Amino acid sequence: MVYLPVVMFLIPIGYVTSVFAITTALLIGAMAGIGYYLMRGRSTFGFFAGVLLMGFSAVMIQAQLGRYEMHFTFSVHRPSPLFSEIG
Repeated sequence: MVYLPVVMFLIPIGYVTSVFAITTALLIGAMAGIGYYLMRGRSTFGFFAGVLLMGFSAVMIQAQLGRYEMHFTFSVHRPSPLFSEIG
């Protein structure tokens, strides 16, 4: 949920994509809240949260009209096998 104000207000500065960023960030935030309520305490929520983080990355790329630097957010959110609790 910390991403919401960043994606909604900071990322689209200088571009005309504010409505898109606000709408999709609120949609992803609502999905995160509902998902947490329904799946809290289960490992499926971790997977679901990872998918939503990738959704935020996609919104950031779209909000800056494909700016190359925003593509690095995908490598930040990619799960590392070193920190995996599976196994």
